[in-house]
Amino acid sequence: LGALAGVLLWAVFRLIPPRPVLWLLIMALIGVVAAGAETLIKSTQMITSEQSAMWVKGRLSQIEWREGGAERLTLIDVDYPGIYQGIQPDKIRINLRTGGDIHQVGDYIRVRAVLMPPGGPVYPGGFDFARHAWFQGLGAVGFAVTGLEVVEPGDGSQWVAKLRADVARTVRQELGGQTGAVASALLTG
Repeated sequence: LGALAGVLLWAVFRLIPPRPVLWLLIMALIGVVAAGAETLIKSTQMITSEQSAMWVKGRLSQIEWREGGAERLTLIDVDYPGIYQGIQPDKIRINLRTGGDIHQVGDYIRVRAVLMPPGGPVYPGGFDFARHAWFQGLGAVGFAVTGLEVVEPGDGSQWVAKLRADVARTVRQELGGQTGAVASALLTG
């Protein structure tokens, strides 16, 4: 996209003699067009209302550990088998409080979860999680009502993410508490 804008700018420069005000307008127009194109390319599918508990399948792309043994799972390539009609987000985030099969990044899992749209700002001018989620590609957030089940183990293609998750888990187990959480965050990002 940047290369296309550069070629366009070069072509316009050759046709129009240099006038500062005109050039500022042309560059602003190119910026607006590039921003609009980026928005269209992202186009995150987001659900619009809370969905009752449904079975969801997807590939684990990220695991974040929380206080008390809870986990926050990010799923990609999500499938809603036969239950959900309409908008189907490709990436969702689920909080998991209950146990289940031992899982790793890259595994294809199945879990029953309640999904809802990412929330907007709590007060005017506050942090807009819905906007943040849209740019991250998250189409829904929610929580699991059952333990998860590993449908198919990972194929090893996400070995960097798996290594990162293993280091984070080991550091949290060894150091424990707040110290382990901070050390894990500093080491693995």
